[in-house]
Amino acid sequence: FAIGKILFGGNKISIEEIDGSDINLKSGFYADRDKIPDTAVIRYALPKDMFTKFGGGTKKLCDYFTDRKIPQRLREHIPLLADGGTVLVIFGVAVSDKVKVTDKTKKIIKFSSEINK
Repeated sequence: FAIGKILFGGNKISIEEIDGSDINLKSGFYADRDKIPDTAVIRYALPKDMFTKFGGGTKKLCDYFTDRKIPQRLREHIPLLADGGTVLVIFGVAVSDKVKVTDKTKKIIKFSSEINK
C-alpha cells in the first residue's frame, strides 16, 4: 500500500500520514505505521482471513462481519489492508488491535474511505 488517494474497485480510499494532534475519530481510522508490514496490500476478503478485534481476541473475518451485522451482500465490496491472511484494517469498519495507535506510536496513518454500496 502507499500513502495517497486511490480508487479501488469503485471505492475511494485515502491513506495519509498525520500528526498526532490531528486525530478525529469521526473522520477515519488510525494505525501505527511502524506496526504495518511492508508486505501489506489492499485487497478484498478471502475465506480464511483472520482479524484481531480492537481490545484483543482474534476471529475469522466472516464471523467478525456477522458480529458487526454487516450484510453478506456488502462484505465482498469492503476493501481491506492485509498481510497474508491477517487483516489489519477493514476500511470504514475497524482497525486491528495489532496496529492500533498507542502512546509509543511515532508515525500515525489515517485510513478513510467512501465505500460503494
